[in-house]
Amino acid sequence: MPVLDISPLFTVEDIHKVRAYHYELTKNMTATERRAFYKAGADDAERRIFEFRKQHSLESSS
Repeated sequence: MPVLDISPLFTVEDIHKVRAYHYELTKNMTATERRAFYKAGADDAERRIFEFRKQHSLESSS
């Protein structure tokens, strides 16, 4: 799988690249595998948001 190369300006072409990349990642997955794939990404994003909020609440209370 090639590495996703996204422009620093994030153009419409980059959106097409991301969509094609995700299609290639998921095209041979079963529905259950796709659900697990997207849930893992959502869980990671939720964890990162929680850590970000926790860090910023600690900084603002100091």
